Amino acid sequence: HVQQFQPEDQTYVSSIRVWYNSQYGGDSLSILLFSPDNDFFLSTKTKIGNCDPNQTQWCEGWFEVDNSLPVGNYFLISESKAICQDPSGNATIVIFGADSNIESQLSPEPIVEPNSSTRQASGLEFDVDRGGSDYKNFDLLSADPLLCQNACLREGKCKAWTYVKPNTQQGVNPRCWLKYRIPDAKKADCCISGFILGE
Repeated sequence: HVQQFQPEDQTYVSSIRVWYNSQYGGDSLSILLFSPDNDFFLSTKTKIGNCDPNQTQWCEGWFEVDNSLPVGNYFLISESKAICQDPSGNATIVIFGADSNIESQLSPEPIVEPNSSTRQASGLEFDVDRGGSDYKNFDLLSADPLLCQNACLREGKCKAWTYVKPNTQQGVNPRCWLKYRIPDAKKADCCISGFILGE
């Protein structure tokens, strides 16, 4: 089964969700994502997500991309026929990420990919929102604020982060916001935040 999408601009993609029948696909699908236009190639497997409460065999299949995709045609291929082919509603593939053009507007310095082991985080600030100064945001595959902290540690321009809990302010999925400076801390039950020490 083949599905196709085409970003209009170079776009950071954190993850992709497909909708499939787990009765035939099981708990995981083998996925190939590639673009003949720019030599992008990713071979991976999905992780099962939420399932339809009325048709329990129909479930979300998630896989991480964590890449900036240049403009071009992208093909998502699975050998399994379990992926839903109805191009509407839940059946549509959903791409999570943020337009990389936003990054260049907010932070003109080049991206530096540091060794994350040399940077230290402040620790988890429970029930704290550090609002504003965002340059990237994306859904997380699981409700774990350390995934957001680790994403910040990996990016040289990330100075702080805020994790938004699922089913609070921003939908059913947990969401991570990366920040190019350290905003003020505000009390908020929805969120967990942190910042990078010494920056």
